[in-house]
Amino acid sequence: MAKIINFSEMKDRERGYQGQIDDLQGYLEAVEIELFTRALNLACADKWYDWNKSTPVGKKTPLDEEMLYDCGDANVVLAFPAGEVLGGGKQRAEADQSRPDAGPANEAPGTSDADMVRRVMAEHDGGHIGSERTAAEADLPVQPMDYGRVSKGVADAILANMYLNAAVFTQDDPTQLDGHYNSCMSVQIGSGTACQAAIDAADRILNSGVYTLAADFKDNFSPTNYNSPENIFVANFADVSGLGLNFVMRALHYNQFTPAPWNGFSTLASTYNAFDSLDARRQDVFLIGPQDNVLTGQPVTDRQGNPLVFTETIGNITSANEDEGVRYYKWPADPDHVNENNGNDYAFFRLGEIYLIKAEALNEITPGDGTALTLVNNLRARDFSPAKPLGSIDRSAILNERLFELTFEAKRRQDLIRFGTFTQAWTFKAPTDARVILLPIPQPQLDANPQLSQNPGY
Repeated sequence: MAKIINFSEMKDRERGYQGQIDDLQGYLEAVEIELFTRALNLACADKWYDWNKSTPVGKKTPLDEEMLYDCGDANVVLAFPAGEVLGGGKQRAEADQSRPDAGPANEAPGTSDADMVRRVMAEHDGGHIGSERTAAEADLPVQPMDYGRVSKGVADAILANMYLNAAVFTQDDPTQLDGHYNSCMSVQIGSGTACQAAIDAADRILNSGVYTLAADFKDNFSPTNYNSPENIFVANFADVSGLGLNFVMRALHYNQFTPAPWNGFSTLASTYNAFDSLDARRQDVFLIGPQDNVLTGQPVTDRQGNPLVFTETIGNITSANEDEGVRYYKWPADPDHVNENNGNDYAFFRLGEIYLIKAEALNEITPGDGTALTLVNNLRARDFSPAKPLGSIDRSAILNERLFELTFEAKRRQDLIRFGTFTQAWTFKAPTDARVILLPIPQPQLDANPQLSQNPGY
């Protein structure tokens, strides 16, 4: 596994690569992305650090192939947090407007994410995000040099997602996004549309020969999911103290695992019931009914000594009983876990989502598109026995399929914003104002840069 470097360490290694680090740090300060920092195997930082230490002043050393890959790795990664932040941001939160060589610092005060993406869209692969991806692509392999490292597939997955959400990312006013579908057909990319650009990026992945759908849906999330042929961009975790995935702690009952979990997250009954009862993903993702210890397989009790039985519904969200609510178990416990640290890796992008991105973009170009239907049905084929293909395709079917395929993978908020339904009411949630489509700018960023103004409503 490649060495994992966190940003606090990288911040101390400023000689030779300060511009890149400032670029990246400016984006990352806008959101909490603990998982993302685990994914950044930026050996580029180490390479520059070692190179600067060992090279006499005034002497230039050619970059070797590995170093070019490492730095291409870093450049593409610069594009990733920007794409993730865009769904909730507005004005770029930059503290340093003085350095001429720092990319974000070159932006005019108050420049919005929408302005930035409009440039990217107008120039196709130009602008800050696209140029980083394009410049780095020549230095990236089709097949990752090491597991978890950035490849051409990662770059194209970032672009495919960005283009699919182009109508959202190029809009400053959240009220203009609410109540209707925000189509990639409304954004021009040169002589084409963002929908076609999303399809092109998806096709580069699909035609690369590197990725295939895992035979079993569960293989993408198991403790050995580093073997999955489907996962494109992953955060590496290990069954080592301080380096493991702790999702089992967040949802399981106190008595289902050791050490005792937090009996936390449950899903809505409406979400659970949206799944077809014959869909294997429902069995793979959720825990409901009589429960066992996930390590021993033995039945467990609640804290009063009664058999633990998870219910479908929750009576009162503010005072739920310990057995209420369907639990998610998409990333199962690692038998070799160390305390709460499990070795399951977390995929930011999987081939299954690329199928759905392409299907959605095709359906926007030609509603009911036959190829879009085939893509969705090919994805569903591994989850139903006997097969249960859809007979037709439309926006509603695609949104549902994204729920079934990607639930708990941090995609739903952006999906609902794109489909214009994020502010609607659902169980335990009243209708909300469109302002919540944008997240507030963190106060430390406002304090650091008086030229920023808070997003409306905060």
